[in-house]
Amino acid sequence: MRKVIPFGRRAVAPNTPRDVKAKCAHRNLRLVEHGGIVMCADCHVTLSPIWALSMLSEQYAFAMAHLDRLNLESSSPTLGS
Repeated sequence: MRKVIPFGRRAVAPNTPRDVKAKCAHRNLRLVEHGGIVMCADCHVTLSPIWALSMLSEQYAFAMAHLDRLNLESSSPTLGS
């Protein structure tokens, strides 16, 4: 007699959340350390770790560009001075 271990089904998100069917942007990530799993804490979809790293890198680049713009605005001379 074989022993069958039931596993729950997990939906895996495509490599891009910009899929027409995707309703969640997967911005709230949860890391499951055992097994190296990345999940969206909002919709509970298992995400590709490479996609998650890419998304975080993109968000970091946006934040750094925003800080650079703020620094340029604060260091530029104001009119009338």
